[in-house]
Amino acid sequence: MVTALALLAAGGLMLRRGGPIATGVAATAGLFAAGQLSATGIWAVKHWRPFSGMVGTGYGMLPLLMSLAAVLAVAGALAAVFCLTAMRRNGVWAVQTTGTQRWVAFAAGVVVVAGLPVAMLGGLSPITMLGTFTLLFGLPWGIALAATGWLRRDAAIAAGGLVTVSALTAVGWSIGHSTEWRSVFLHLLAVAVVAALATALRLRRPTQAL
Repeated sequence: MVTALALLAAGGLMLRRGGPIATGVAATAGLFAAGQLSATGIWAVKHWRPFSGMVGTGYGMLPLLMSLAAVLAVAGALAAVFCLTAMRRNGVWAVQTTGTQRWVAFAAGVVVVAGLPVAMLGGLSPITMLGTFTLLFGLPWGIALAATGWLRRDAAIAAGGLVTVSALTAVGWSIGHSTEWRSVFLHLLAVAVVAALATALRLRRPTQAL
């Protein structure tokens, strides 16, 4: 979450001082970070109470924690709307991409949104974890990947790159902190590979007709 906050803050500074390309990239990165922060807040609102009841952590200050989680969810959503508006004004969405690029990006996004949470569940965790995996991983990453087919080249590379880095970061975190990291390692690594491939499609500059 700290990384997402730092990314959102850096994006805000670039929106104020950057040129057209820097502004588009900043708005895209800000949208990605804001979406993840809002999703984290929504998850925390739902899970702080049962988590505190099970382990006792934060139970004495539960009302404050719930309020902070709600503020995070709403603030993240508002920041996302602001970044979307900035992207529209900057012409990030006004792009002509090929049908192949759009279909590949859309398919990659759908696979991540629908497939990653199910794969991470693996029949080992409570079925309620399916919603958690979808909210925290599947939706933010999948939507960002699908959008690479419709974004301007610089913004698409930023979106795909952020998903790749996020997935690799999750791989590292799972190895260092999870006793069941082997059950999710390959799934997260697969997302990083898919995101890298989707990004690579947009690395080629479009050819100009003579």
